[in-house]
Amino acid sequence: MKRVTVLFIGMLLSGIVVTAQKNFLDVNYIEVTGTAEMEVVPDRIYLKIVLNERDNKGKASIDKLEEEMIVALKTIDSINVSADLSVSDLSSSLQSRIIVDNQIFYKKEYELLVKNGKTANEVIKKLEKVGISKISLARVDHSQISQFRKTVRENAMKAAKEKATYLAESIEQSIGKAIYISEVPATQVQMQWYGNSSNFKSSSGYLKSEDVEDVEFSKIKIIFSVEAKFELK
Repeated sequence: MKRVTVLFIGMLLSGIVVTAQKNFLDVNYIEVTGTAEMEVVPDRIYLKIVLNERDNKGKASIDKLEEEMIVALKTIDSINVSADLSVSDLSSSLQSRIIVDNQIFYKKEYELLVKNGKTANEVIKKLEKVGISKISLARVDHSQISQFRKTVRENAMKAAKEKATYLAESIEQSIGKAIYISEVPATQVQMQWYGNSSNFKSSSGYLKSEDVEDVEFSKIKIIFSVEAKFELK
């Protein structure tokens, strides 16, 4: 009796292990690549806010700047200061010291979560009024990004099967079960933002209210590809 070698092919695809009953070299197969993408508008925009005594030439302490920042942010209805504002890292919570001309200045960094570009613009304007101007974009994200990635992966697999089906039909054949599936390493999630002003960011890299009057955040683009082999009948 001829022995059949059982080949197990393991791969990480949303926690699923795919197995094949025969080595695909022993059967006729068709190999295809399926790609899918999705664009979503970010609903989590993180702004980096830097409080620096040196910027105020020592006129306001870190504690005073922090107090004025919190008061300003509390005037924005869509922001919950206790939930949306956090210290960026441990070193910031201990306050960084800057020594210039034998003077010690303190610096502290925060991260603020806002839900849209309109609120980001409002934050920048409010903080500029109290002398806080070092505000930059830290990152953007979406609250359902994990689910979106799963959906795009599934669509990439469906695209691979659809492609294999019509290619097989073009030669009057059909496909059977999948005998190999692998996610292409070159998957990507692109997160960008842009404004209508050509001077969207100043040379320092910080945002200015006059430059972000019409700010809008580009969509997050999620792209996944899979390689698949199907039995060819």
